[in-house]
Amino acid sequence: MGAADKRLHKRVEVHNLVSCVCLNEDDRPIHEFMAVALDISRGGLLLESIQDAAPGKALLISVDDQNEIIEVKGRIVYCRRSSVDKFSIGVAFSGSQVDIMRFVKGLIRSHHQAHSVITFLKPATA
Repeated sequence: MGAADKRLHKRVEVHNLVSCVCLNEDDRPIHEFMAVALDISRGGLLLESIQDAAPGKALLISVDDQNEIIEVKGRIVYCRRSSVDKFSIGVAFSGSQVDIMRFVKGLIRSHHQAHSVITFLKPATA
């Protein structure tokens, strides 16, 4: 059984810019970096970044399809080098269910809106 088979929630592919603020045990910011969300579910998301990250508390911030700031608390559970210059970072959500669902839906809607705009702007082929 692979890791994907053990997941509680279905993953949805996205491609959104996310700010990840690493927090100490008192929820004070200690480090911030930018990443791209590659997939998301109700349980967490996979980020890709040029910076590594230590396991621990995090605040994830992004923008939804209405250009509203959305954020959710999480916990970085792993960080692995995925290529010479990139890291894969797994984050499990730990915020309220309301915040989690707002963040998940906001990222998915924002991704689909951006994707439909890009598709619309592609030149027609003859």
